[in-house]
Amino acid sequence: MTKLLWICYILWISSEIYLNRFARSGNIEKQKKDDGSEWMLWIAAIISVTIASLLSIYTSQTITENKNLFFVPPFLMIAGIVFRFTAIRQLGKFFTVDVVLQKDHRLIETGLYKMLRHPSYTGALITFFGFGLSLNHWTGFLLVSLSALISFNIRMNLEEKALIDLFGEKYREYKKHTWKVFPFIL
Repeated sequence: MTKLLWICYILWISSEIYLNRFARSGNIEKQKKDDGSEWMLWIAAIISVTIASLLSIYTSQTITENKNLFFVPPFLMIAGIVFRFTAIRQLGKFFTVDVVLQKDHRLIETGLYKMLRHPSYTGALITFFGFGLSLNHWTGFLLVSLSALISFNIRMNLEEKALIDLFGEKYREYKKHTWKVFPFIL
């Protein structure tokens, strides 16, 4: 494993711990809509990353032998982290790691949110895909990627229900001209 991958792993884990610690809704006026999905995300991530890592150590299902592609996983991980934090910055005070509706909540439709409804999850998923590829193990990659896709989809559905409850037809219209996480795919 290269030093670059270790740096990416540490950066990724540190950034998520930072968000978990400092991007909570706190004592603002809120209506919590999380339904335990934050815990589900963390548990799914820890279990899938651990099992995938162990599989890559103890079994051989190599994705590629091409050493020229070593830069792809760290690039994806860094791009995913940057994309996620750009989306978080654009959402501003309305971003929290727990799903809540604030009293003064408003729908953001600019920046990345002009095209994507959940760009911070897009960044997180890209990071998970990069991690999965860094293992260079088919089953490990699929385990991490599918676990992340399923977990984040559950979370996005909860958020969208909450946003429809708050914004009604305005959010339904927003959904019609935006992608959920990946342009032209989902």
